[in-house]
Amino acid sequence: MESTIIKIIGKIERDGFISLLVNGPIWLLRRTKLAKQLRRYQLRARYATATDTANTFYINPSSINFHLLKSRYTRRDCGEIGRFHHKYHSKLILPGKWDVYKDPIESELIYRAYRRHFKDGLSWDRTEYGSQIHRIYQRGGTRKGYSTVEDYFRSRERLYKKIGNEGYNPEFGRININIGRNGELISNNDVRHRLAICNLSGIDQIPVKVIVRHKRWQKIRKEVTKTDSITESATQKTALADHPDIPTN
Repeated sequence: MESTIIKIIGKIERDGFISLLVNGPIWLLRRTKLAKQLRRYQLRARYATATDTANTFYINPSSINFHLLKSRYTRRDCGEIGRFHHKYHSKLILPGKWDVYKDPIESELIYRAYRRHFKDGLSWDRTEYGSQIHRIYQRGGTRKGYSTVEDYFRSRERLYKKIGNEGYNPEFGRININIGRNGELISNNDVRHRLAICNLSGIDQIPVKVIVRHKRWQKIRKEVTKTDSITESATQKTALADHPDIPTN
């Protein structure tokens, strides 16, 4: 309730009281939980969902070669980060160009910072991500509940060592991914720190959950498992045998 009041005050300051009276009901609806639920039902009414396979499995983190970029298809409340909602978009089969908006995982902000710090030996403040965190603390902010920037980065050091020494504990939760039209695995940018650490530490297996599949990829999956031609099916299965999202039976 308090956050909603703050948003209302902000709108009045930006657009004036008359604008709030005219557009207020619609503007407010878009920012409530009810509106989010309505958008979720709209998505599920408009697009198919994957029901033919388990949506979670284990993969080598190095097979996640891309991270999702922001586009008109992704969430609007994640700044410049591309991300599908882990509930509203879960299991959706989406057409369109959403999977075109991606970059190599090595270019992702946090991945670059961890690589430069732990592999190249640079101090955190010499990385782009580290500079951003320092500015947050200089303005009086905090990150993840740590009162000083030194404590925050010490927590990153501990997490890196813990995963490197003990592996990825499933208690950390699954890492969310999306699958593009050609089967490419695309990070959903939910747990970027842990994914970067797993990649840089050489972890063999991590649990992942598929949020969104591209419509073309879903068609390929169905063709592999349901084709009437035994020869064709065998050929396709051989070509895609190593893909973790292709059913083995």
